[in-house]
Amino acid sequence: MPRAMPRCYNLAYPLRIPPIATSRKQKGKTTYVNKEQPMNKSVLSILLGLVLVLSGCGNSSSTGTANITGNWSATLINTDSSPAFAFTTTFTQMTGSTVNVTNLSFTTSSPCFVSGETETASFVLSGNFSGSVSGAFQLSIKSGSPGGNTLTLQGTAQNNTIVGTWTLVGISSGCSGSGNFVVTRM
Repeated sequence: MPRAMPRCYNLAYPLRIPPIATSRKQKGKTTYVNKEQPMNKSVLSILLGLVLVLSGCGNSSSTGTANITGNWSATLINTDSSPAFAFTTTFTQMTGSTVNVTNLSFTTSSPCFVSGETETASFVLSGNFSGSVSGAFQLSIKSGSPGGNTLTLQGTAQNNTIVGTWTLVGISSGCSGSGNFVVTRM
């Protein structure tokens, strides 16, 4: 008498796995019969999902640093594609979105930033997968001498590069402008 299939496998269109050979004895003879095994689509989906999740386990290699901490070099370009500013700095990721900015040094000469600049920065991490870092970045540099000039960079960090736009608002002559920037980890 044939065995009844469990109710959960009795679907209109069951998926089938390859036939499995089974043996049957009749009147002293052993015969082998191929028997197809139906599989529920949801079970297959769960198994596939489990395989994908487990395939990421145990992988300790990383392609980048999991935060923005490090030494960085910035190049700012005017809207007419001419060079505007360049500087190097050190970012240290603090708790939350706070970034400590130290060792800021302009590598281009500018009457807008002579000495005594103060910097504030923020970085909002939006992903940390396999050691890569990405998120929204903002840096504000206020001039010390002469005073009244503020350079603001807003962009997106992706691994070892930050790209975006910059604006300079100032009271000193020639200390205003805007453009694009690239900041790279050194």
